[in-house]
Amino acid sequence: MAILNIEDVESELCGCVPDMIVNRVWPSFRSSARRNGFESISGTALKTWAVDMMLRGFKISTCRRYVAGLHSFLKKLLDLDKQLEDEFRLLKNSLNEFGRNEFVRLDYNQGKISRLTRLVDKSSDCPAISVMLYLLYNVEAGLIDAVNLKCAECHTDCPQIDEVFEMTKRSPNAKYLFPLKQGKKRITQIIRELISEMHAVASDCGMNFKKSFSRESLTEIWISAAIDRGILASEIRSIVNVLPEPYSFLTLLDRQKLNADRETQIINLVAESLNSRAKQWFVMKLRLGKSPEDIKKCLERDDSRLLKELSFYYPVKTVARKVNKKIVTENIPYLPDLLFFRSSADIVGSLFSKIGELAWCFRRTNSPDSPYATISRREMTAFQRCIGNFTPDIKMELLTAAPSVSIGDSVRITGHEYLEGREGVIRKIRNADGKMTYTLKLSDFAVIRWSDVEVGEEYIEPLTTISEVNA
Repeated sequence: MAILNIEDVESELCGCVPDMIVNRVWPSFRSSARRNGFESISGTALKTWAVDMMLRGFKISTCRRYVAGLHSFLKKLLDLDKQLEDEFRLLKNSLNEFGRNEFVRLDYNQGKISRLTRLVDKSSDCPAISVMLYLLYNVEAGLIDAVNLKCAECHTDCPQIDEVFEMTKRSPNAKYLFPLKQGKKRITQIIRELISEMHAVASDCGMNFKKSFSRESLTEIWISAAIDRGILASEIRSIVNVLPEPYSFLTLLDRQKLNADRETQIINLVAESLNSRAKQWFVMKLRLGKSPEDIKKCLERDDSRLLKELSFYYPVKTVARKVNKKIVTENIPYLPDLLFFRSSADIVGSLFSKIGELAWCFRRTNSPDSPYATISRREMTAFQRCIGNFTPDIKMELLTAAPSVSIGDSVRITGHEYLEGREGVIRKIRNADGKMTYTLKLSDFAVIRWSDVEVGEEYIEPLTTISEVNA
């Protein structure tokens, strides 16, 4: 097939080309191609363009007219080969299969999202709300997945999903995360009741799902939020397994295997756009001579309500020493100038507008407009577990750049007094002397490192690679 380079075609635009092509059709195609990284005109580029137009709210008739206009223009410009001719024909036929878009209804429902996400506080007493929020954030999960989700599997890198897990009320020895009387009811009955209860919740929030409600009703909201967040149509198609009817035109695109890191990033980005109030772990750097007590006193004086929204973690170790024949104990911080805090992302800016003279918050990069760096619950839990069992021989320090050696293997430690069971989120760096160094990433330019930890080879078990989420 002869390659039609987009730049070459653009150079042929002249006064003899119809205004509709110059001012509307070609700019529309060129914008879609640029956004999606296409440099030539191909079947994939054409289908992506058609999908982009429909996502922007174009009528199907307008999409057909634009595709036909570009086809006619290119045929006059040069002789198209059979393959590209077939691509145009197939696309025009495919567009006849889709009806009117429902974006007015979808936009209306998206406007009610805040009402839905605020129900997380009530989810502890209503399993249907917990399941609904879980499915809203985790678009890849189905109803059966939610019903069968076990407590031992509740580990994610998404703060919003973690919040649902934390708020769900269940018995201490429960097998399943969501208490839906599994084992006492048939799966079909549980799902039927869940759908009915979730539909009632959606109606109470003012949402409109026409006559029926299903798992895809929540998928609609997720896709709408993903579009507003700037996620590419090809990425949405690759993540969403079953497309809801209003977005059936996404079937024009083939599903691709996304990079695991990008997939996790998209899930988190959309969840954040749906609910920016989920609690996350951040870390601040205390300025010279300042302490956690200074931070708390400042907030107690200036904004006690803000202080109630925060929880702090300042890891210390108890050291005993003899003073005048008496044993005196004192708490020594592992990291004297670092204070971890848990907060919703939407109040971090306000927090540092009040305590900026006492501390500053790590960002993902060195850029001043970069988002504040977060630490996943998975990493923070493992870190706290390790901190709680530290022995004096472990050295700990803050690095201002990533380690020069970073293998990033995913492993499980099967035998060690305080590292047993660690997996997936701790970077492994083997030193020349055979000992291991572990790191907890704070941002793109700062990590905590603790070293002189010796773990025998027989206690390290390889795992399938688990993607590492940038803090």
